[in-house]
Amino acid sequence: MKQSADLKKVGLFIDTWYPMVDGVIKVVDNYARRLMQYCDVVVFCPATRGYSKAEDNKLPYKVVRCSSLPLINNDYDIPTSTLDPKFNTQLMRSGIDFVHIHSPFTVGLAGVLYAKMHKLPVVATLHSQYKQDFEKPLGNFKPAVNVALNTIMSVFNQCDECWAVNEDIKELYQKEYGLTAPCKVRLNGTDHHPVADPQEAACIVNETYHIPADATVFLFVGRINFIKNIDFTVRSLARAKALGLKNFRMLFVGKGQDEEKLAELVKEQGLIDEVVMCGLVSDKAMLENLYSRAKLFLFPSLYDANSLVQIEAACQGTPTLFLEGARTAATVKAGVNGYVSPAGEDNYAHAIMDILADAEGYERVAKAAHNDLYINWDDVVKEVYEEYGILKANKTAKEKLSGKDYVGSDVLYADVQRTMQLAAEMNTGWHNEAEVRDYLHEITGSPIPNTVRVFPPFNINYGRTTTFGKDSFVNFGCTFLALGGITIEDGAFIGPHCVLATEYHPEDPAHRHELRTKPIFIGRNAWLGADVKVLAGVSIGENAIVAAGSVVTKDVPANMVVAGSPAKIIREININNQQ
Repeated sequence: MKQSADLKKVGLFIDTWYPMVDGVIKVVDNYARRLMQYCDVVVFCPATRGYSKAEDNKLPYKVVRCSSLPLINNDYDIPTSTLDPKFNTQLMRSGIDFVHIHSPFTVGLAGVLYAKMHKLPVVATLHSQYKQDFEKPLGNFKPAVNVALNTIMSVFNQCDECWAVNEDIKELYQKEYGLTAPCKVRLNGTDHHPVADPQEAACIVNETYHIPADATVFLFVGRINFIKNIDFTVRSLARAKALGLKNFRMLFVGKGQDEEKLAELVKEQGLIDEVVMCGLVSDKAMLENLYSRAKLFLFPSLYDANSLVQIEAACQGTPTLFLEGARTAATVKAGVNGYVSPAGEDNYAHAIMDILADAEGYERVAKAAHNDLYINWDDVVKEVYEEYGILKANKTAKEKLSGKDYVGSDVLYADVQRTMQLAAEMNTGWHNEAEVRDYLHEITGSPIPNTVRVFPPFNINYGRTTTFGKDSFVNFGCTFLALGGITIEDGAFIGPHCVLATEYHPEDPAHRHELRTKPIFIGRNAWLGADVKVLAGVSIGENAIVAAGSVVTKDVPANMVVAGSPAKIIREININNQQ
């Protein structure tokens, strides 16, 4: 059933689409299918090689395609949305009221421009390490790489918020790519489910691919492209075979531009009897059987940001062996719920042998992989839809506040009075944590995560531009002057009697009575000590600590301790300091 919320139609923008298959396409497809439970969905994408309008019509959501040009010696096509009047007409008439882009090229840019034109919220998911993509064709010509990187970052930096697929990707974009837009981590999920009978699943795979019942099976699923480091996998297995690895099969599932090169390498490395080229497997049940049959998922890719396949493997309790330095391994704890090998084919081969030799340790890691890393898309998209609603409410409130006819108007006055009334009720008498969250829900107009804790008395003058992240905590006696917007990220701590003031007045006495605002951002796991004052326009970085009594007038970098009035950097956080 679709909900009768203000959010009626979401546009998802991506610069490639079926029949091409990659991780980002699968993410968008899963988003679209599940969002249809709550609202209408339109996917905007290019007309890729071999696509069928009849197949598009079978999807439960609408697909709008633009013209494209094929890339030579590449699986992908170049969208030419700016040259397609029919596409642009359909976009303008689409009636979408929220934009989510999943790539920063021409189709993604079309989404951002539409959102700006119609004053809609726009969010972007950071799926890829684009610098690697640019370096492959451009080589060491750094000026060209920088121009390409700056071009896509100009798209991302126009978004209201960006979602990184893990902490490492967030750090990469903020520290190396130049991301300035607000960013949080939003993990991917899977639509896979654990097989009902692992033994039956193994029999099906064995029969289909002619695998001995007692053989150890290793698996790769994805594009057959050397950018995924699958040639490294083959050479590593050849070394493991030389070390004594016997009776094994390596299954490569997928299609891609390097299939012939991979087959030649397999022959060269003497692994013809051990390697099985399975081709593209689209049947989800068969994929689940393959993951279940595998002992290890071998994924030495240094290219991927956060691959869905490692989550699909974890669903079946199959741990993944990564390479050190792989950003896609950011969600994994080595030796706990997955494995990480030092660089080098010999090291990877020895890691395989060591894992197989430790049966008890393997069972522990396999169980933890399922428990820790398996996330279902249903849960992810439910949270995503709630986030959409929060972003839209905040965007609407900020647009109102930015209008000259609204600041100081009866409408704003009524909203402020209502907020202060609710805050006064919350601060009167005893209310348990759930009741406080109910008040905060009314004040902000947005869902409040059930792990948020706010200790009354809590004073706030306007809630529609305030958001609370998961596991955030606000201690007694805090005051939020929130007309400019306050964002509190996941896990942030705000000590007693802190003041967050997004509002200020000009220094010039002639304009002193004018009210102006700038947003405040409190980063993930930041900690504000008692009686801290944070002024308009300030961002507190991730993990930062602000000492008690400080007055913060400028941005605080991540992982720094600041103190004083005005607050200044004292030192970097000592990660090993337990005191």
